[in-house]
Amino acid sequence: MNADGQKRLVAVEFILEESSNIVRINIRPPEVKFSGRSNQLEKINSLECVIIDYSLLSEDISAFLKGLSVGTQNANIKTPPGGPNVIVMASETQKINFDLLLESKVFALIYKPLEVRRILYLATQAIKTPFSLYNDENIGWKSEHLPAKISRPAKLVELSEFGVTFKTPHPIKVGTLLYLFKSIFQNAPDQNISVRIYNSEEDESEPGTYLNSAIYFGIADSFLKFTRSYIRETYASSKAKEGS
Repeated sequence: MNADGQKRLVAVEFILEESSNIVRINIRPPEVKFSGRSNQLEKINSLECVIIDYSLLSEDISAFLKGLSVGTQNANIKTPPGGPNVIVMASETQKINFDLLLESKVFALIYKPLEVRRILYLATQAIKTPFSLYNDENIGWKSEHLPAKISRPAKLVELSEFGVTFKTPHPIKVGTLLYLFKSIFQNAPDQNISVRIYNSEEDESEPGTYLNSAIYFGIADSFLKFTRSYIRETYASSKAKEGS
């Protein structure tokens, strides 16, 4: 990073002096290869995968990935149909916006320090090359059953102190037990609340979407009080807007 706060790519060389315990550090611009025929940078013909540090991504990751795809197209660089796959590196101490990474369809996230075999496996999957030792057929697998959570976005339509109604692009089977995150549910213990579906039907006003009604499956008194206050304040606020 220079004095203006801008990040620059440099080559760093560490040299141990022979006659002392001093280490000499040389910092210079990265070496650039030139073509022997023309004094121009060697052109990249194809780009299938990009490995980038999380700190170098812009806040709008989707815009960054779109810009990457547009840039490669403008430069006549061949890429996969959806653009180059992106593998993001990050430190475990960094605050990661996982939602943005998922929404942007980043191929993979890997923490530093990097484990060589893991990054090679991810790169192999990203570029879909058969010329690698690190493919599914050549690595060991172990059958394991671990609890996991898979989340899908839904639109909250109605809220009460007893349950909720939310909209999804697909129906949900009656009796299904789900966990609701974000929105008001961040204020519940463990930042989520469990609900059980008791009705799911297509929304007549928006065909192709479904209204799923659920009751709370266990609710803490603290969250119940918070919900009541939230509903009162929201109702009062809406009435105030109607009267203004």
